[in-house]
Amino acid sequence: MWYKRKVKPQDIEKIREFCKTEFGVRVHITRYGGSSCLPEEKLIELDRREISTIQELYSMTFHELAHLYCYENNLFYIFHHDSLPDKEMALYMKKMGVRVEKFVDKKGKELMESFFPNIPFIGAYDDPKDVIWLKKWIKKNYPQAS
Repeated sequence: MWYKRKVKPQDIEKIREFCKTEFGVRVHITRYGGSSCLPEEKLIELDRREISTIQELYSMTFHELAHLYCYENNLFYIFHHDSLPDKEMALYMKKMGVRVEKFVDKKGKELMESFFPNIPFIGAYDDPKDVIWLKKWIKKNYPQAS
């Protein structure tokens, strides 16, 4: 399948232009820290280590766009605004982190299908190893819940 081919520089430029035109979002490529969305800045950071194929590039982009959608529509407000005191936020993340990320995957898939129905979406948390990684990340970044 064509979407399994390796990402080329022009593919990254294409996704940057798409995000800017359709969503008013900037896209930066990094090589550290993982992919993320900085909704206040309307910025998506994609970790190049996580996007080797076209399918991964688009799936990761739409996962992060879904975080922006949630932020702008106050879905899972606490998660997307980190709006509780430390201990309560840690407990919230421990309870809701995986659930929110799976919702974001679902919304990302819907968004991607509406723009690129010919590219199958890869959920960021479809693999149990990724769920385990997220739980460890939450434990590390919100130690007050331990």
